[in-house]
Amino acid sequence: MPGQETESIVAHLVQGEVLRDVRLAWIFDASAPSTTASRQQVGTASSASIEVLERDYEYVMVMTQTCDLQRIGKDYEFITVCPVVQDSERSRVSQVEAGHEPKAIAVPWHEIPVVRTKERHEGWVALPSMAVSMERPVAAAVRTCRGGFFF
Repeated sequence: MPGQETESIVAHLVQGEVLRDVRLAWIFDASAPSTTASRQQVGTASSASIEVLERDYEYVMVMTQTCDLQRIGKDYEFITVCPVVQDSERSRVSQVEAGHEPKAIAVPWHEIPVVRTKERHEGWVALPSMAVSMERPVAAAVRTCRGGFFF
């Protein structure tokens, strides 16, 4: 049955799991862009319309509660994710890891050795203020990062 495989794959995700290579989108007011990315999208032309900005992220974190990821059917078509970005300022990352920075979440892989990749995973933080929804089939098609291993 179409969708059954998607539901079972998404049901195996857990809150805090990191997904790899995801395109996220958000809306902004082109007449008053408030981020560097939205200002670059608008350029020098200004309009009064709502625009959509897409950005590719190497990593995103699942924010939907694990119990809701297990549910299927009406009202459970979407999951919530947020971007994971690398912060080069070590003092700020230390504040995040200590739980003293409310705008960011420490990514749990910093506690797990990354054995099968040469990538460094220090200083990566999740940004819940940039959370967006995605349909479950999109999440099901994305690779996960479990225990520092990429699948």
